[in-house]
Amino acid sequence: MNVFDYLPPDSPVEEYIVIMAALTALVNAYLVYRVMLVRDPLGPRLKSLKQRREVLRANLSAPRRRAQRARSIGLMKNVVDRLNLLRTREAKKASDRLLQAGFRSADAITIYFFLKLALPFAFGGLAILSVYVLQVVELQGVLRMAVCLSAVVVGAYGPEVYLKNVITKRKAKLRKGLPDALDLLVICAEAGQSLDGALTRVSRELGKSFPDISEELGLAALELGLLPERRQALAIRWLIIAARG
Repeated sequence: MNVFDYLPPDSPVEEYIVIMAALTALVNAYLVYRVMLVRDPLGPRLKSLKQRREVLRANLSAPRRRAQRARSIGLMKNVVDRLNLLRTREAKKASDRLLQAGFRSADAITIYFFLKLALPFAFGGLAILSVYVLQVVELQGVLRMAVCLSAVVVGAYGPEVYLKNVITKRKAKLRKGLPDALDLLVICAEAGQSLDGALTRVSRELGKSFPDISEELGLAALELGLLPERRQALAIRWLIIAARG
C-alpha cells in the first residue's frame, strides 16, 4: 500500500507530483535563505555607540557655543549700556512687545536694541559696497544714493517689522486656543479646583495641541504664587494673550 492508493481512482497523479515537488522546492529555498541570512550581532551595538558618540560630541561643543554666545551678548550689552538705550521710554514698550512675541530671555531686549542700532550701518555699508565698489548693478548717481538710503531704512525698521510679524502670528495661535482653554477652565472650576490648579491642569492638557497658550497659562499659574498681587499676574498674562499694548 502506498500514498497513491488514497487518491481518487480518476485523479491525475502527475498533477499531484508536480504540486508536491513545487512545495518541496519552496520549502528548501526558504530554508536555504534562512541559513544564508547571517545577522550581524554587533550592528545594534555599533549604532548605539555611534549615537552615544554624537551626544558626547554635542555636549563637549555646547560649552564652547555658550561661551561664544556669552561673548557676543557681552559686546552687545556694552554698546547698549553705554548709549543708555535701556533707560529710555522705548525700552518699556519694547519689553512688552518682546513678551508678546514670546521672547522672554533677559538678553532679548539687548539684542533687539543692538540690532536696531547696528543693522542700518550694516545694510548701508553693504549697499555702498555693492553699488559703488563692486558695481553689481549699473545705476546712475541719484539711483545709487536712493538704493543706499533704502538699505539704511530697511535696516532701521527691519527688527521692528520682524517683531510685529512674530506678534501677529503668535496672537493668532493664542486666540485659536483660547476657546478651548476657557472651556477647560470652566470644567476645572466646576470640579472644585483652585485657580492655580486649574491653570496648571489646563496648561498640561493643551501642551501638545496649543503650546503657546499652554505656556502662558503655565506661567500665570507660577506667577500667581510669586507676585505680591494675584491680579497683577492675571493682568500680565491677559496683556500677552490678547496682544494689546
